[in-house]
Amino acid sequence: MDETLEILAAAKKTADSANIKGILRGKSDISRCVDCLKKLETCPFNAEIINTHNIYKTLQNLCKHKSRKICSAASRLINLRPAPPAQPSSHNVSNSPPLQPSSLKMEESTKASNKGLIIRLKMPLQTPVQPSSQKVEDAPRKKVRAMLEEAFSKVASESRGKIGKNMCLRDPVEVAAMLESEMFTQMGTCLGNQKMKYRSILFNLRDAKNPDLRRKVLCGDIKPAELIKMKSEQMASNQLKLEMSEIRNRAALREESLICQLRYQERI
Repeated sequence: MDETLEILAAAKKTADSANIKGILRGKSDISRCVDCLKKLETCPFNAEIINTHNIYKTLQNLCKHKSRKICSAASRLINLRPAPPAQPSSHNVSNSPPLQPSSLKMEESTKASNKGLIIRLKMPLQTPVQPSSQKVEDAPRKKVRAMLEEAFSKVASESRGKIGKNMCLRDPVEVAAMLESEMFTQMGTCLGNQKMKYRSILFNLRDAKNPDLRRKVLCGDIKPAELIKMKSEQMASNQLKLEMSEIRNRAALREESLICQLRYQERI
């Protein structure tokens, strides 16, 4: 056994020397290492010497050597003398009882649950929260909600005697929160680029002459997303629409009269 260990040590030493010198300058060391590995093919091996001195670990390291000759010689030796199965020590056998199938299943389920826990930590699931229960800390958003609540609170008194059986008025606070959340999601803050759009929506909803718009939004006939997409003329009250129509007609008449005057002057 001592001879086997000496040959293995000589093979390792010459392989390290060849690795330092390089393949060209270490040809003699490579040849001596290959000769030592060939001698080990006939040397006796047993489980005790293999487990004590890590022979196969050394041979595996030699399989990664820069020289192909050393790698092939070490690989051939491992193939000729496969490693024996590792025997458990008496200390481990006496102290560790064999695992039962139930314990293995429990261990697997524990690992699976831990893995799922890691995934949940990386991608937390967010439960949907109703807009009415959301707490808004931003002062401008609070102000917008308060103005919407004030507007929708007028619908009940404005619609007395006009509400049919199939008409359902919802909670003004909840509808105001839903509308403000949708406005903030689509347009951002009321102090940003969509400031004029915020003003247009608030003006038309709070207009004393525009109760129909408030009622339709509160009853759900006009959804928050639809209201945001509407133009100012579409949200305006009927009276304001008539006034704007009259203004457009007057402007058109003036333009036509001006054109007629210019044509008359050209003829002259």
